[in-house]
Amino acid sequence: MLHSSIFFGAMVKSMAQHLLSSGRIKMHRNERFSSDYLYRVQNLLQVLCPLVTQKYAEMPDETAELNRSIAFFLKRCLSFMDRGYVFRLINGYLGRFSPGDSPALCAYKFTFLQILCSHEHYVALNLPLDSTILSATSRGSTCSSAGRIPSTLDDDGDEIPSEALPSDEFCRHHFLAGLLQREVRASLLESHQVRSTALSVFRQLLTKHELDDRYQTKV
Repeated sequence: MLHSSIFFGAMVKSMAQHLLSSGRIKMHRNERFSSDYLYRVQNLLQVLCPLVTQKYAEMPDETAELNRSIAFFLKRCLSFMDRGYVFRLINGYLGRFSPGDSPALCAYKFTFLQILCSHEHYVALNLPLDSTILSATSRGSTCSSAGRIPSTLDDDGDEIPSEALPSDEFCRHHFLAGLLQREVRASLLESHQVRSTALSVFRQLLTKHELDDRYQTKV
């Protein structure tokens, strides 16, 4: 697990070489790889992912590295493979985490999300949704591994309005952005350490994309 990045790196390079040498790089994403290969990748992750959540206490360094390696692998897969397929893998991985997890596991989850959301085409993949449309969406829908998120209360015990909570429709069209927002909102019900981790990652990602030179020129 400690050297999993080497293994996943070799996989990514082999995938890229296969697409270039076979000419399949010109094909639609959902036609580039065989169903058998996609099945094998899915099975590989199903074997490795539980190790992160089950062995993190006794093997912190190894599981932290495996978590990062899986995130970087899936991030690169977004450039080569059918994105709907990759999104399902991402959702399946995050499904291993649960509300009330230890701060260490929550840190793993947000490290995973931070790596994915640092994809070079993140903004293009998650075009902003008009606020008038967002306000009209359902408040009770869910799309994250955290499941249905209960009402969030502020320090005075008053319910915080949830008009900006991404709906299922938003998550389907802006998967990574919606997933990140859902997980950050869910973290507000957790301990101070978890909230701090989530908000720090969220702030860093906002800053990164805000300062991206490609989006500085006004249209």
